[in-house]
Amino acid sequence: MKKEKQNACAHGCVKSAIFGLKDRTHVYSCENFSDLLRKGWRYEGMNVESEHPFLRSHARLAELSGQSRIGRIEALRSCRGRLLLLTSGSGSLDFYVLRNGSFVKTFSTVEQYAPDYDFNGSYHDVVCTEDGSPHIVVGDDEPKLLFFPVFRYAVLDGNGEPYVTAEIPSEVPCFEHAAVFAGRLYGTIGQALYISGANGCFDWQYDSGGTVDPRKAFRCRITSSTERQTPVTALVGYHGNMLIFRENAVQKVVGSENPFAVKEMFQIGASNGRSVREVEGKLFFICGGKPYLLVGNSLHSLPELPLGMTATGNACAFGGKYYFSAEKSGVHYLLSCDARAEGYGLLRVSGAISDLISADDGLFALLDDGGTKKLSKMVNDRTNESFSFETEIFSGVPEPKSLTGAALYAKVGGGAALTLKAVMTNDAGQTSEKTLASGSGAGEKVLRFAGKLKKTAHLRLRVTGTGDVTLMRLAAKCRTSRSKNC
Repeated sequence: MKKEKQNACAHGCVKSAIFGLKDRTHVYSCENFSDLLRKGWRYEGMNVESEHPFLRSHARLAELSGQSRIGRIEALRSCRGRLLLLTSGSGSLDFYVLRNGSFVKTFSTVEQYAPDYDFNGSYHDVVCTEDGSPHIVVGDDEPKLLFFPVFRYAVLDGNGEPYVTAEIPSEVPCFEHAAVFAGRLYGTIGQALYISGANGCFDWQYDSGGTVDPRKAFRCRITSSTERQTPVTALVGYHGNMLIFRENAVQKVVGSENPFAVKEMFQIGASNGRSVREVEGKLFFICGGKPYLLVGNSLHSLPELPLGMTATGNACAFGGKYYFSAEKSGVHYLLSCDARAEGYGLLRVSGAISDLISADDGLFALLDDGGTKKLSKMVNDRTNESFSFETEIFSGVPEPKSLTGAALYAKVGGGAALTLKAVMTNDAGQTSEKTLASGSGAGEKVLRFAGKLKKTAHLRLRVTGTGDVTLMRLAAKCRTSRSKNC
């Protein structure tokens, strides 16, 4: 049985030094983790701070049963908090909702759609007309669901489920991207912008005879000052304005009545419009495989993604966090960050995320595993399973290096345990590992190692354990010589 000695840390709480690594391994029940970062430690940028226990090697998305009976799921949408599934078969489109855990068909279209139609190529090809504005539709007060690929709309019942369909009036343009904002329908076709009249989504009377009526519809050609005029990828209402996202630019529609104007904001855009999501008043999006953050009129880049990942673009807002898909070397991940954007939560998944959506009853992902799309839901019921997570650290340091410190901040549930190890590979390809720290018992823990390991060419940190453990942050430091820190 290992001995333990106790004394008080600088914060007045008790720390245990567990003998086993020559008195160099410490488990702190409370410690300001940021102190380590200020002392020059390498921060891996993994800041989960989530109710979901991320950073585990097994998937945390559970496949839903019963979907084999509803055909091929093409895309996910959300309307009034209700999950909508678009499925295809024999050239028609079927709409399903998830009701009490079962898939229920609400209606089908009989129109043919193009065989090469990209269901996720548009940000808002399915548009809910309800945005809290008066006069949003003409003739009744029921919200509508506009579906532009087949140019039909559905009337929604009190539960947000579509139950009857009709053809969209012919005066409404067939938009490539559309969104409802401040009582008007905004849409784009190529490089043209259209805005409906003040009477709602079906009001498309334009000015005539040289007079300007502020309540009339508006249309104009939109261009950016960038060298290349790229396609529009999203229309998003944010901070009192409609924003137009292109692949290489962000523009803003100025004004609240006819005539409107378009002003350029940034020469950086969103290659995938479905990455543009608002979280607690901040707008996240993906450009060039990296996440960016728009706060008011200020643009910020987020920290580098862990493990050299590339963001692939599908995203959603859920539980006050921004969730987005990423991949590296054919391995797929779901990452998350909160509105502070200090770091990332990490979840490995079984296939490419082709769509991601949030609804009142959870976060849903459409995973593509070798051409078969399966719907999964985020769950948190694997608290008894073991896990293992491994990250390469100091990969940008080519010379041999020696680990001199490591720290892991985690939230540990009752009956759970975790261990921090160093995995070292030399130039001959021989691998060895060393246990750095371990701990158990409920509460917030910082597992810390202070010492010096032998020099190695490749260094990885591995976290293993069993039970309900949420890994929060991971830091380490090393030396390449007597006088040089990594």
